[in-house]
Amino acid sequence: MQGPPRARKGSVGNVRRILLGMAAGLVAGPVVGMADAVYVLTAGPPADYLALIYAVLIYAVAGLALGAVAGVGLVLLGLVARDYCDPPRCYTLGFVGVAAVLSGAVATLEVDRVVYLDQGLPRGAQLAIAGVLVVLVAASMWLGPILLTRTPFKIVLRRRGTVALYGVLVVLSAVFSFSPVAGTDPAGWISPERQPSSGLESDFNVLVVVVDSLRPDHIGAYGSAGANTPSIDALASQGILFEQAIAQSNWSRAAISSLLCGQQPSAHGVVDRRDALDESVETLQEVLQERGMVTGALFNHPDLVRRYGLQQGFDWYPYLAPRFPLLASQSASHLGLYRMARRFRGRHTPVVPGIEEYYQPAEAVLDEARRFIDANQRRSWFLIAHLMEAHPPLLQEGPEGMEAVWEVGRPPLAVQQDAARQAYATAVTHADDHIGQLMAWLEEQGHSGRTIVVITSTHGIALGERDGWGSGGTLYDELLRVPLIIRLPDERLAGLRVLHQVRQMDLATTIAREVGAAVPARWQGVNLMEDLPLAVEGDQASSVSLGAWESSAASRPALSESGVIGRLTVALRAEGWKLLRVGRRDPHSTASLQLFQVSRDPGETVDLAEREVQVRDRLERMMMEQLTQAQHIHEGIGLGEIDLEASERLEDLGYEE
Repeated sequence: MQGPPRARKGSVGNVRRILLGMAAGLVAGPVVGMADAVYVLTAGPPADYLALIYAVLIYAVAGLALGAVAGVGLVLLGLVARDYCDPPRCYTLGFVGVAAVLSGAVATLEVDRVVYLDQGLPRGAQLAIAGVLVVLVAASMWLGPILLTRTPFKIVLRRRGTVALYGVLVVLSAVFSFSPVAGTDPAGWISPERQPSSGLESDFNVLVVVVDSLRPDHIGAYGSAGANTPSIDALASQGILFEQAIAQSNWSRAAISSLLCGQQPSAHGVVDRRDALDESVETLQEVLQERGMVTGALFNHPDLVRRYGLQQGFDWYPYLAPRFPLLASQSASHLGLYRMARRFRGRHTPVVPGIEEYYQPAEAVLDEARRFIDANQRRSWFLIAHLMEAHPPLLQEGPEGMEAVWEVGRPPLAVQQDAARQAYATAVTHADDHIGQLMAWLEEQGHSGRTIVVITSTHGIALGERDGWGSGGTLYDELLRVPLIIRLPDERLAGLRVLHQVRQMDLATTIAREVGAAVPARWQGVNLMEDLPLAVEGDQASSVSLGAWESSAASRPALSESGVIGRLTVALRAEGWKLLRVGRRDPHSTASLQLFQVSRDPGETVDLAEREVQVRDRLERMMMEQLTQAQHIHEGIGLGEIDLEASERLEDLGYEE
């Protein structure tokens, strides 16, 4: 009786093919994961190294699953090319297939986040990523069999070789993950040892409440009939409301940097998502700290963690981290596969586990604010508290609990858009309620009479205008116009409405002047109080304007910037007009221009760039002057040299004096 036919020399059985595919996936996944972790950790000074061990573990799970699929593919390949699929080639095919899928997915997600600000990858970018992957796959298919037959890497073809290699990766990543990060101080001192109020002309406190993504048209004091914001409205009636306040960027880190540094993004250097604030930039909190004030910040956004440099000058800088699923750390939460898993879970799980997985709610943030104020009862202090209620994800009550109607990085579906707008309004009301509770507590504790209170936002947010949702990508007014309310001690200038245009970066200079501190020479902001007629106060206060904002001599031209890798979007709002420039960072390069007369066309619907050429050229000249000045500040060139340098650059652009 004849036995079963022998397999040809070098051929691989079907079970072995599946096992080879899974083994290859077990190595390919962690290799891609460790590359992702290194990218995350080198994007800025890391707060922790746990991304390494998480990468090795979670990418291994994905690699095994994809490796099993690759193993089935190897079985099918063996049916048509039995002699080709020897162990080295099978392993290489499995490894390359798994690595290509994971790398493509992570690269797509990261390029969309960093370059296109979660607005979706255009086809050209998708083709570019695919092209790079094809080249890498081709090179790996040539190199893989060589490594697996002529080098010590051939150990992975043995039964226990891959497990041993994976074990080494786990041990190495664990050693680095749990080693201390040099110089890390997660919070600082809530009440440091320092002489109180030395060198200050006043003993005022300063409280800045920043509600992320808050639009002025959702606040009653700004004329919204449907808004339910009694606490902010009350602060407006007790203080000064600025009707035309413009943020210097459309994303949080750049906007907050301008708010605290009194400079445009090109001056302080935080323009795109890769940038961190340099230690050489002098911040408001450093100015106040040097003069004896205790400084604290309660930031509630991953863009504002310690690794990005904003902690300089703050005595107390705790990060109010979300409750990350799987007990992940801050660095681990930036891994591409982890973020994809969170998005998948958010989209396909009908009930949201809790907003704490994305950010800490207002009650938690403001409880910490009370703790800071209590700890510094007998000192002058400066505190900035950051609320995330108006930022996606936005939730609504469903039949089984809270449901997401607008998820992070994904605009609401057409059938959810009305619900998303309502959820946004509800979130603003929720933040307003907790602001009111904090104001009542300040009054009870006797702090109100000597505390400057500021209400503002990081930037605005698109709620369907031009089919846009979110805060990335454009510099239209829905993303740049922000609320700004300042309540001075003893309610000085209560009820004043300022109609002329101001900039968010003016706030640092204004606060410094109000407490009697000196203003650094390189700050670009102005003291907003100097533009107000001193005779208008008390019951006489109603509005201040030298005409409409577009014609007022007090209106400051407002420049805003948003950068992605190699490109810069700039907006200049001045004289009732808005010029948008989209192009490369080099101002000598050609760029697309749009011009809107926002005083008559607040929705920015009619582009007049080709019809109003003189206006366009005048505003472009003004824009280039401001960009050049900001760049000189960033490069440390003396301010006295700016005019000559700016003139030369403008002549290169075709402008004549």
